[in-house]
Amino acid sequence: MVSLCQSEEKLITDYDVMEEKIADCHLTETVIDRHEKVFGETPEVLAGDKGFCPKADKYGELEQRVGTLAIPKRMRDLADAVMKQWQMFRAGIEGTISGLKRAFRLARCYYRGLESFDASVSLAVFTHNLVVLAKMGAT
Repeated sequence: MVSLCQSEEKLITDYDVMEEKIADCHLTETVIDRHEKVFGETPEVLAGDKGFCPKADKYGELEQRVGTLAIPKRMRDLADAVMKQWQMFRAGIEGTISGLKRAFRLARCYYRGLESFDASVSLAVFTHNLVVLAKMGAT
């Protein structure tokens, strides 16, 4: 399993390759902690799909740590204008994932073992970020 974090500029700012699949709801706090470690501050916004929604008691705690926690608890949460805006932003990572699969061949890993898989994901993320930076420089 691979967990990806993306900035507004479409750069992949963090990724994590896991040996075993972990439920998304258990990754929310980990994502915030990793962001804090890399950037020295909590993220302004954490947008995720419904699967990232932590347990009710943790939701309030995480909401205090992050400026805007845009993870819907119920389908009707998507009617909120702010939530809807950040969910549209979150949908952008789906395009990035699709690009990583098609252009950088992450749909299937030809390497064996976790270390080799991690290396192939690292290379794909690095290359993706180079392409995004090149497009930024062209405009």
